Amino acid sequence: MNRSEKIAFVESFSDSIKRHECMIVVRHNGIDSVSMTDLRRSAHAENVSFRVVKNSLFKLSVKDLSSEISSHIKGPVGVFLSEDPVAASKVVSAFSKKKKESFVPLLGLFSGNVVGVEEVNAFAALPSFDEMRSVLLRTLLDSLTSLVRTLNATQTAFVQTIFLHNQNNT
Repeated sequence: MNRSEKIAFVESFSDSIKRHECMIVVRHNGIDSVSMTDLRRSAHAENVSFRVVKNSLFKLSVKDLSSEISSHIKGPVGVFLSEDPVAASKVVSAFSKKKKESFVPLLGLFSGNVVGVEEVNAFAALPSFDEMRSVLLRTLLDSLTSLVRTLNATQTAFVQTIFLHNQNNT
């Protein structure tokens, strides 16, 4: 990669970081190609992009965001980018449980705020956006169903009373 390609990469990667809601930086040492392919597939399934980036180019890409990020970069670095912090955190957390020594989350950048590994793991424990949406819809539908049953109960009781009264009179 010559100098002009590196400059273009840094600009492109920096723009990509700014466009995404979430960035998680991980250190990966000695991960075999099969495991790396599995990681990329699981990330892609959750709409999370993963890139292995040269440290010097990564530091140049994030220098405008925070000086704290550059201080954590040592060893081979991988970067997860996503619009959904929970999805990215879940991918990172699941893979780090499989590969404890060779895959270590370093930090995250959520909505412009630098967070530590604890916060990344806390996001992984949250339900996904789709799960939250389904819980909200279920709550709304349960409330509406209860309202309809309540409104309908008086009429149902009245009809049952008339039916029983007619049945007793015959």
